[in-house]
Amino acid sequence: MCCPPASTNRRFPASLAGNRCPGRAPGTCHHQPRRGVRICLDPVAAYALTSIAGRILESPTNARGCVPLKRLSETQAAYLARIIDGEGTITLTRTHRGENRRPVVSISSTEMPLLLYVRSVVGAGRITSKLRAQDHHSPSFAYTISSRQALTLLGRVSPYLRTYKAGRARLLLEEYVRVTPRNGRYTPHQRAARQAFEQRFSANSLRAKAPIRQL
Repeated sequence: MCCPPASTNRRFPASLAGNRCPGRAPGTCHHQPRRGVRICLDPVAAYALTSIAGRILESPTNARGCVPLKRLSETQAAYLARIIDGEGTITLTRTHRGENRRPVVSISSTEMPLLLYVRSVVGAGRITSKLRAQDHHSPSFAYTISSRQALTLLGRVSPYLRTYKAGRARLLLEEYVRVTPRNGRYTPHQRAARQAFEQRFSANSLRAKAPIRQL
């Protein structure tokens, strides 16, 4: 199950528009359209697009407007878990004031090839550029995946997480769907359960004692 992406109608700027997809029959390319023309971006253009603050690289969607996640091998799942343990975050985040928080898995890095690899292996998510505090700082980027897609990813990598993030992943997988009505409307009892869940999630942080595994 996945949620409709937040910006399925995003247009590419004219300066970064490429040509029609070579070797593809009409209607078979899944890249974003611009004025009825299917656009393909090579890695260089994709990097340039991401280097612009605020520009977002979106994954292709299927016919229902959802991005299906790819099946991960055990090696891929373990490697992604190590990246999340080291450079990633597992949070409950809201985009707009007044809306409910949703699960977000993010990975920050100055290495664009690493984030492109993560997105290609997962099959969904987006990569955004981060503003630099100082001119001499290296360009930094962030890969993010949210909502039910984030839960699906956590379900596949959680057995390999070794930091406090394992507890956060487990809590999301066990309770998030139960305390989140699909229509977004909460009864007083559901609202209280949701708030208690968010408090338990926030309490599970780096400051909490991580479980010690026997070697």
